[in-house]
Amino acid sequence: TNYLDIQSVEWLESFLRTLRGAVMIVSHDRYFLDMVTTKTFEIENKTLVEYNGNYSKYVDLKKLRQEELMKDYELQQREVERQKAIITRFRQYNREKSIKQAESREKALERMELLDKPLSTPKGVKFTFEPRIKSGNDVLFVNEVSKSFDRPLFENATFEIKRGERVALLGPNGIGKTTLLKIIMGLLRPNEGNARYGTNVYMGYYDQEQENLSNDKLVIDEIWDEYPDLNQTDLRTKLAAFLFQGEDVFKEVYKLSGGERSRISLLKLMLSKSNFLLMDEPTNHLDIVSKQVLEEALSGYNGTVLFISHDRYFINKVATKVV
Repeated sequence: TNYLDIQSVEWLESFLRTLRGAVMIVSHDRYFLDMVTTKTFEIENKTLVEYNGNYSKYVDLKKLRQEELMKDYELQQREVERQKAIITRFRQYNREKSIKQAESREKALERMELLDKPLSTPKGVKFTFEPRIKSGNDVLFVNEVSKSFDRPLFENATFEIKRGERVALLGPNGIGKTTLLKIIMGLLRPNEGNARYGTNVYMGYYDQEQENLSNDKLVIDEIWDEYPDLNQTDLRTKLAAFLFQGEDVFKEVYKLSGGERSRISLLKLMLSKSNFLLMDEPTNHLDIVSKQVLEEALSGYNGTVLFISHDRYFINKVATKVV
């Protein structure tokens, strides 16, 4: 579903639900998975576990399974400790009968198939967006903006955004959403109309194509060159929070996966401390855990957000208004 607009995804859902064959899907689109799937395989900690049901059912079943595994592990650990205490007591008696009893229990312990401690879910990125200063109540005015290239894209686009709003900009692919964002940022001139900011508005931009990244740089230099005031310890800590640890920070940017490039762009956006975030398809290439962290970060953000997305689960979680 990456790069498909909502109408296309809905068509695909309908097609797959009526398909008489079997389907196996790799996806981080939670809404899509809920609509289509009847069984879920999760690969985690080098193990594949099967759950009956769609994504939402899987979340509930996984939680129950983790609780049961932890309960069984803790019960077994308590029994192991109890047996060790009995063995120690028998050996302290130092009689032939008690020593034999101790040895018998030791053999029973050795034969016991010990359960591994259930591993927690792998850590995701950790971050918050914090604006450096507070903007005025009026953040953005878009007044009768029109734009054409070889054909008209849109005409008379008019809306306002107030401080604290999280606005989803929706529409089919090719309708001009990214073009409108670039007009708002001053990167493109409209044919008619204008877009202007309110007082003390400082904009940060997340580009779905990550064209603001320099392919020839190392990961650590990509951040350090833009934020030279960071000391090395602070920089490495922030990179680690975005899952760049050890030698990963010395990878060339051009070698990064789509998800890694997305995390670098989100880190730069976080460090900008902007009070108005413009985000173009921020969840493309992010795994489910990273999407959840981004949802929480934006929902707790004191600034203002205008974002383009076709991720319905993300839109439902984050948006307070839709254009």
